[in-house]
Amino acid sequence: MLSPEMVLIIGLLSVYTVLGPFILLFIYIFLERFGEAPKRKPIHTPPDAKDPALWTPEDVLSYLKHRNSPDFE
Repeated sequence: MLSPEMVLIIGLLSVYTVLGPFILLFIYIFLERFGEAPKRKPIHTPPDAKDPALWTPEDVLSYLKHRNSPDFE
């Protein structure tokens, strides 16, 4: 008959063997989420919801002002 210590050791090893890969997977997913760069919204987007022929003078000035900025899409 097995001693209580051996039963405990076998039980713990089996639990670690079964749950260990899942825990490592969750840790990997958790760390990958932190490693992703946050999605930046552009500061200014052109008024392309409207036809450029229908832009107001403010839309044209805004487009001309922001067209060379790095956040402009």
